[in-house]
Amino acid sequence: KGQKKLYDISFIGSPKAPRRLTIDFLKIYLPDLKIKVWGEGWNNELIKPAYYRDFNLAVAQSKICLAINRYDDIPCYESTFSQRLYMLAACEGFILAENIPGIDQFFKINPPEEAEVIAWDNLKELTTLIQHLQPNLQNDQQEAFREKMRKRARKRILKEHTYAHRLEQIIKWAKEL
Repeated sequence: KGQKKLYDISFIGSPKAPRRLTIDFLKIYLPDLKIKVWGEGWNNELIKPAYYRDFNLAVAQSKICLAINRYDDIPCYESTFSQRLYMLAACEGFILAENIPGIDQFFKINPPEEAEVIAWDNLKELTTLIQHLQPNLQNDQQEAFREKMRKRARKRILKEHTYAHRLEQIIKWAKEL
């Protein structure tokens, strides 16, 4: 909270496909933006992972936080997202998330004035969203909009998506067996 925004766009995570493609695409098509990644394996560079306080600091210093899904040979990855999306919201990140099936069951994505997360479907749409936001990143009215969205996302996380909530849900399911 109160951190100076050092990065226009950030991503925290490994460079699994399509994450690397997304970041490389953005670096080519939006070269004037400061894009920062944290995680092991990016271009064989020693890029420090962001855990715990470092994660919170990375989010606080970023104007836009990307939530990019990963796709391995595990089919469930195509319709789920990692805890990172929850963590970004809990840290009050302004999130542009890949629009995966079911995301709207966990976060409000429409209409914009009520959204907790902005979802995108493809790289063209992501680039257009960022280009729309880019000139407004310093605009006070846009900052107020982003601040409201960040607060709504955090409130939703604390109300519905903590580990305690998941444990209660698992216990409930176990009792139903």
